[in-house]
Amino acid sequence: RTEARSRIGVPADAFVVGCVGRLSPQKAPLDLLAAFARLACIRPGAHLVLVGDGPLRADVVAAVRRENLGDHVHVLGLRRDVPELMSAFDVFALASRWEGLPRVFPQAMAAGLPIVATRVDGAADAIREGVSGFLVEVGDHAAMADRLAALAADPLRARAMGAAGLERVGEFSAERMVRQLESVYRALHEGREPPADDVWRRRTPG
Repeated sequence: RTEARSRIGVPADAFVVGCVGRLSPQKAPLDLLAAFARLACIRPGAHLVLVGDGPLRADVVAAVRRENLGDHVHVLGLRRDVPELMSAFDVFALASRWEGLPRVFPQAMAAGLPIVATRVDGAADAIREGVSGFLVEVGDHAAMADRLAALAADPLRARAMGAAGLERVGEFSAERMVRQLESVYRALHEGREPPADDVWRRRTPG
């Protein structure tokens, strides 16, 4: 943790919000930055780490300058050391405007991080509200800032939420997905209704 923070210029004792994702309209990094700007007013020592690249990078960098957050927002671009970087985070945040099931959620859960994210398709399948993280409405910067501030103010709760997510990460493994698909195909082949509790079926039209 200390080494990862030192590598990206984050103080060892800072509250760190991290995000890994493409800097694109779908992932809405400007929404996350707006929420962080509110958080920074409450906790001036907080830091935001954005890992990824995309068409909105220039807009993100410009917004960081405009908000005078250059010392607290780290736009790292594409990296190959994401698991190591996640060890520098206190919470994982994602402000997406639409999604399926973001692959980065299980990665954050595997890192033992609580998650604050928008209530888009798939998010509720990964995040148990108030147990492993918080869900807010798309574009609600104030609500996201409030949830982040709550976790910053209560490190024990944040760690407990991260532990709760870690306990569930096996539900999103490739092996489990293959077993679920196999059970669906077998049921269809035998003329039976596929299992109703398959996560992917709840997100698939028809």
